[in-house]
Amino acid sequence: MSLDRIVVGVDGSGGGLHALGWAVPVARALGAEVILVRWYDPMVEMMATSERMEFDQLRQMAEARLSGPWAQPLVDAGVAYRPVLAEGDDGAAALIGVALDNEAGLIVIGNVGLTGWRERIVGSFAARVLQLSSVPVTVVPQPRP
Repeated sequence: MSLDRIVVGVDGSGGGLHALGWAVPVARALGAEVILVRWYDPMVEMMATSERMEFDQLRQMAEARLSGPWAQPLVDAGVAYRPVLAEGDDGAAALIGVALDNEAGLIVIGNVGLTGWRERIVGSFAARVLQLSSVPVTVVPQPRP
């Protein structure tokens, strides 16, 4: 593992974008490449869209977001990056798999801040990544209003 590569999990949410914002200056200071990762499940994508689309179209749409607007902070800062759609049944395991496959030295994710019953019902992605990962993980909290 090396801090030459940092995996950042994004999903378009405020938490993911805030985590990316935290990781950009760290990567720039270290001269690290950012591997921008989004968990991708075509069935989840299909249920989330109001239009009828083919699987190839759904994948192209997901890749366009990952390479376009979600990557813009990296482009603006001049940080090298690589977009990766991580497929699998378990988003946390898929994210960790990308980190291990690329010998990344750090995983950065956002935390949506669910607590109490909501966390128990929905589950906590951040907690799952922390439990499963052998790669160091930074969980970036959302700013308080």
